[in-house]
Amino acid sequence: MRKENIHDRLFKHTLSIPSEAKALVTQFLPEWLHESIDFRTFKINTQSFVNEDLDEYFTDVIYDCQWKGKSSLNISFLLEHKSYPDRLVSLQLLRYLTEGYTRMLNDKSKSETPSIIVPIIIYHDKKRWHKRTLIDLFNLPDERFKSYIPNFDFELIDLPTVSDEFLFKLTVGHYLKSTLLVFKHREDKAFLQQFSEEILIFVKADLSQQQKEAFTKALLIYIFQVFKLNQEEYKTFNLKLKKMTGIVPGSVYDQAMKKGFKKGKIEGKIEGKIEGEEKGKKKGEFKILVTAIKKMTGQKMPLEVIADLLDKPLAEIKKIHTELQQEPKIIKALKEKQSVEKIVKELSVSKLLVEVLKESLTPKK
Repeated sequence: MRKENIHDRLFKHTLSIPSEAKALVTQFLPEWLHESIDFRTFKINTQSFVNEDLDEYFTDVIYDCQWKGKSSLNISFLLEHKSYPDRLVSLQLLRYLTEGYTRMLNDKSKSETPSIIVPIIIYHDKKRWHKRTLIDLFNLPDERFKSYIPNFDFELIDLPTVSDEFLFKLTVGHYLKSTLLVFKHREDKAFLQQFSEEILIFVKADLSQQQKEAFTKALLIYIFQVFKLNQEEYKTFNLKLKKMTGIVPGSVYDQAMKKGFKKGKIEGKIEGKIEGEEKGKKKGEFKILVTAIKKMTGQKMPLEVIADLLDKPLAEIKKIHTELQQEPKIIKALKEKQSVEKIVKELSVSKLLVEVLKESLTPKK
């Protein structure tokens, strides 16, 4: 299974909020379609039509709704995310639609009539997307051959062609606006610094505080990983962020990272009972720290930024990062059944790191 990328995570977080999905539909889809939707029935569908074969191409968020005046008709919206132009997307969508309709028709608890799937692709690469349907891929010797080719359309939201002014003026979809802006201008650090208040404007809206905090964490993780801010750029953005949100990004990011490493915390508590509460707690926390550093350095974050985000001394982060360069040698030595003490002495690394890596090689029960 393909590893979920950072774009997919923010995409799913944003469009899993019904108000943001509704805003996308009303602001970007044709009027004939969205004006006849009964939004009282607009609700998220927790299933996915992405199977293992399609996993490398798509990530989806699906909503079900009814058509006004025709309650027996359900429409499922497929919200797709692409970060590169793909000339074969119509073939991939055909496989996706086949998977979706097959599941509906095989579900005995559902109506014999399948819901209509409306595919929507959100695209944010710099290169212009030239939309082509399946039939456009063929050079037909005769127009009558069209009847033998599956043909369907899809909605394309090509962000490079959507003006910033249009996005700035959106009065619905506060989180959607922020997401589309950072998607469109990903890696454009000048835009991030110049329009940070527009990107963070959702904090001033009358929205759930809990929802604001959750989205802020997701957005900051995306910004720190995608825009690759150096130390000075990070400090500048940090000042604007605190002014807008009153939140110190280190604590926000740290909470988000720790949530992702909940399993490590639990293991640390178990170790605490077995090996002694303090020793287990220390090892569990160190495991979380090592995982966070590996994750963030893998995203090319500067060590100074990592130290600030994790609220740790730079010297400590540098030491762990340096020792992690020895990870392949440590793993090799552990597989050769060398003792922890010998590895620590010969490779000049901490005992805690060797113990954490040793545990990663132990089969889970």
